[in-house]
Amino acid sequence: MLGKIAKVLKIPKRGPEWVKFRDLAIFSRGEIPQDIMEDKELVACLPLVFRTLGREKPTKGTAIELGGFDSAQQQVERH
Repeated sequence: MLGKIAKVLKIPKRGPEWVKFRDLAIFSRGEIPQDIMEDKELVACLPLVFRTLGREKPTKGTAIELGGFDSAQQQVERH
């Protein structure tokens, strides 16, 4: 079905327009695209994204904690 809609909208099935179109369709179902879920670093940032989308502005400390940047900073400090 999505392919038919894309055809009517003249969105080629390859390339960035298709990926964006497909991802928006998946998001509209309340799901997260599989390629995003397979990226562990990106998944670790999702709570921060959802808080921001929910209009709750996270503090710097919360952003660091939720984004997993705290452990990254610790690794940088070790080297």
